[in-house]
Amino acid sequence: MAFNLRKISIALGILGCLGVVLYVSAYLHLRSRGLREMQITNIEAILYISVNDIEDVNDFKTHHLRAEFFSPLNFIDRKCFKGKGPPRCILTDLD
Repeated sequence: MAFNLRKISIALGILGCLGVVLYVSAYLHLRSRGLREMQITNIEAILYISVNDIEDVNDFKTHHLRAEFFSPLNFIDRKCFKGKGPPRCILTDLD
């Protein structure tokens, strides 16, 4: 019985570590792409969606979902490494 609980706890620990690694690597990937596109678009914030992937200029639902999902890592990035945060508001069609 104790042997099985030990195996289960080790497996859960490994899965937890793998989940954290995947979470951090996904954030770093989106952050590096956002930094590259920040230089092209002159936006002083990181977009969590590619500028090329925006189908409708008013559809930023994916960006907002990712900004909420990665907000703990973005907070650490901004406070410890002076990183950029996501924009709070995106205005389009201001002609």
